[in-house]
Formats: sequence, structure tokens, C-alpha cells
Amino acid sequence: MGLLSSILGGGVGQLVKDVVGTFQLSPEAKLEFEAKLVENEFQLRKIDAELEAKVLDAQAREIEAASSNIRAEAQSGDKFTSRARPTFLYIVYVILINNYVVIPWAGRTPVEFPEALFWLFGTVMTGYVASRGWEKVSQWRMNGK
Repeated sequence: MGLLSSILGGGVGQLVKDVVGTFQLSPEAKLEFEAKLVENEFQLRKIDAELEAKVLDAQAREIEAASSNIRAEAQSGDKFTSRARPTFLYIVYVILINNYVVIPWAGRTPVEFPEALFWLFGTVMTGYVASRGWEKVSQWRMNGK
């Protein structure tokens, strides 16, 4: 089952069936509808496959655009682009240590941060650690072979 099928909960055919199923149909009309649905099942699967291909194509274009941006930043002579992610992490470290270590030690109540800050920090940290790990594995493979 493809990505789009899982998003739509079974594909275009199931979506149509669910929508029509909400209407009150006579048993004869319902049987006729289901017969038409079975009759056109190949076309519905074809539409599902086309939509799936379009989604995958859009994802591939998005990944390629992001990859070209990263390559352009890496090739630029600006040192800040290579230090931007670590700088963000260091700033968040200082904020968290100040809020959860220094302020309570001084006898004050820590500031309540929004949950989105922790999600952002976790996402950046995960991406940074994963990319550094992948970089080291790639270098090891290139030097090892």
C-alpha cells in the first residue's frame, strides 16, 4: 500500500465508497454503485498510482532543492554557514542551563518555555548529530576501502 493510499485510508476507491456510504441509498442503488466501483477498480488503482507517483516526484524535487541549498552553503566561503547549527545549539544550551540550573540555584522559579522550543531544539540536535555521524561513517568507508 502506497503513501497516498495510507493517507487517504485505502485510496481513491475507498474514499469514494466512504463518501457515498454516508448517503442513504436503497439496496438496489447500493448494489449498482458497488458493481460500478468493482467495474472501475482498475481505473481507480491507476489514479492511485498516478497520485502516488506525483507525491514521490514532489518529494524528490524537494529533497533535491534542499540538497542543492546545502551544497551551495557548504561551498560558500562564509564560515558562519558552517557554524550556524552549532551556534544555535550552544545558545540553547546556555538558555537551558541558565533556566534549569542557575535560576533554581539562585532560589528563583525557572521560566516556563513553550513546548515548541524543545521540539525545535530536539529536531536541530537530531539532525546535527545524525549528519555528523553520517559524515564520519562516509569518511570511514572512503578511507577503509
